[in-house]
Amino acid sequence: MPTGIYIRTEKIKESLKKRKNCGFKKGHKGFRTIESYKKTNLFREKAIHWKGGKPKCIDCGKELTGYCSKRCPKCYHIAQRKPYLKFICQICNKEFEDKNFNKKRRFCSNKCYGEFLRKKSPWNKNRKQLKTTGIKNPMWKGDGVGYIAIHKWVRRHKGEPVKCEYCGTITKKLDWANKDHKYKRNLQDFIPLCRSCHRKYDIENNNYLKKEYKII
Repeated sequence: MPTGIYIRTEKIKESLKKRKNCGFKKGHKGFRTIESYKKTNLFREKAIHWKGGKPKCIDCGKELTGYCSKRCPKCYHIAQRKPYLKFICQICNKEFEDKNFNKKRRFCSNKCYGEFLRKKSPWNKNRKQLKTTGIKNPMWKGDGVGYIAIHKWVRRHKGEPVKCEYCGTITKKLDWANKDHKYKRNLQDFIPLCRSCHRKYDIENNNYLKKEYKII
């Protein structure tokens, strides 16, 4: 629309006078108050377009705040949306609707889906599982592992030590001590010792520890 100053002609002024309170300031002859408007034949029941108060929604019958629509916002949204997809449940044979428009849906609820999973046989039933422990494992390193990995391997095969082999004490703080200190995968090279006996055994059998500690 072009911008600029518009001059009101006589025809425009006459049309404005016919409208209600349009183009007139308060105190002008053409300005109508509510009381003066009620006296005329254009108020409520006397008006030609009167239809019994505020319009109502076509679907739910709720009164509308505006006059531009025939439906309330909720009913308008329902009328404009796409129809929901309908399915039949495979477990309970109940018809249901999917609001997310998922074409691959087969069950009406999580309960029916759980019953389907219980009846379904697992994929690995009657199949021999391959053993992938030890040498059969592709990540097997043999003797080329560290100190912690060797001791975990010993505990997994021999279990937790119960009694010290030297002093015969039964405590919770027992270790698997290596005899030759080469830490290879030989279960016969590990003996159960308590912490004090384990320390003395390492000092006696390791040359680099004899310089730092004195055996009592």
